[in-house]
Amino acid sequence: MWLDPEARFESSGDGASLTPRERQVMRFATQGLSNKDIARELEISPRTVETHRAKMMEKMEADSIAMLCNMVALCPPGEEEATGLG
Repeated sequence: MWLDPEARFESSGDGASLTPRERQVMRFATQGLSNKDIARELEISPRTVETHRAKMMEKMEADSIAMLCNMVALCPPGEEEATGLG
């Protein structure tokens, strides 16, 4: 169970942060796009999307897209920069 969703965007327990591509995949996945649709948007293969999505889910410690959506809703990525809190 995650306690600090804001920290999840910056680092996981092992200190690994999301890559820019993982953030893009997260944004599209939480908007409900399929792996094929994300692949089209990013001009990469669906298999590459699956890899980025799996790594992102692991780093975020999210068991499902629904859980990830809840995290994003509580603390959208980039919010700390926009508010000057980062």
